Amino acid sequence: MAEFGPGGPGDYGPGGDQMAAAGEEAFQQALAEGASAEEAGLLAGAAAQAAAQEALENGAQSVERMKESYRERRDYIVERL
Repeated sequence: MAEFGPGGPGDYGPGGDQMAAAGEEAFQQALAEGASAEEAGLLAGAAAQAAAQEALENGAQSVERMKESYRERRDYIVERL
């Protein structure tokens, strides 16, 4: 499964970009396969929900890496104040 957060596909963070990207990809693929816009929209929503579920269930390591990265940047700035 895809890893969310720093280093994962698209480096998606808390803004939900990855969920939107998953939905958009599913929407475009469904249209390309002949689905109606309504059907494609339903598939896009399901894909976005699956991406959100994956992030919630398996995103802890990514969150820790994001926190460490923030901590390093903060410490760098504080040392120079």
